Amino acid sequence: FLRLNRPVEALDDADRCVSLSPNFVRGLLRKGDAEHTLERRLDAQASYRRGLALDGANQQLQERLEAFKSENGASLQTTLYNVLFVSPHLQMDHLFHVLEDPELLTAAYVQENASHLDAQFSCLTQTLRVDVGLLLASPVLRDAYDRVTFACGQLLQWAPEMVTRHLKTAPRIVQGLGMALRC
Repeated sequence: FLRLNRPVEALDDADRCVSLSPNFVRGLLRKGDAEHTLERRLDAQASYRRGLALDGANQQLQERLEAFKSENGASLQTTLYNVLFVSPHLQMDHLFHVLEDPELLTAAYVQENASHLDAQFSCLTQTLRVDVGLLLASPVLRDAYDRVTFACGQLLQWAPEMVTRHLKTAPRIVQGLGMALRC
């Protein structure tokens, strides 16, 4: 699935593989690769380390872990900054007010505010790619994550056709919600 650029399905496949055979090193490698593609760096590292615990001489796992040292990936601080500090400039409070009232969230609203909604949901969907390990360790991040999944779900529930027709971020919203369901 990764070769087909379908990382969510790749993660699902690898999860099934590892659940059926927890000591299958190749399954852990593939799981880590899918998590890495989905920018879940800590989860990927945990999968690679788990594989190395089973086969310490595995060159592919060693190389994948070594590659993390040279990457400048997103951190918990970056994610929190985007959610907590950038969002006031994007009028997130107004967005959440609209999302809580189905009468305000109309197809016309989505169409008229498409560029602003794209900017807001571009920021929000970054949060949906956070590592599961970080969510479990940070109540603040978990609260922010819960607000984001609520926002994305409401938007798709009340104006699905307009979202897919007018928002460039629609595929990221759908993929992000798919990832949220896997947490």
